[in-house]
Amino acid sequence: MEFIYLPPYSPDKSPTEGPWAVLEKKLYSKMYTDFETLTWDAKRFLRSISKKVNDLIYSVNRCGEP
Repeated sequence: MEFIYLPPYSPDKSPTEGPWAVLEKKLYSKMYTDFETLTWDAKRFLRSISKKVNDLIYSVNRCGEP
C-alpha cells in the first residue's frame, strides 16, 4: 500500500469530492418550490451512486473468478 500526501483543503485531489460536486450542480440546476422535493431528489441521486458503487464492486470481484 502506498500513501499519497494530499495537501489540506485540496478537494480537486480528493476522489470523494466528485459526487458532491455533481450533486450540487444537479440540485442548483432546478428551481425547487419545497424542501421535500429537494431532499427527495438528493436522496434519489445518492441512492443511484450507491447502486453504481455496488455494481462496480461486483464487477471487480467477478474479475478474479475462474
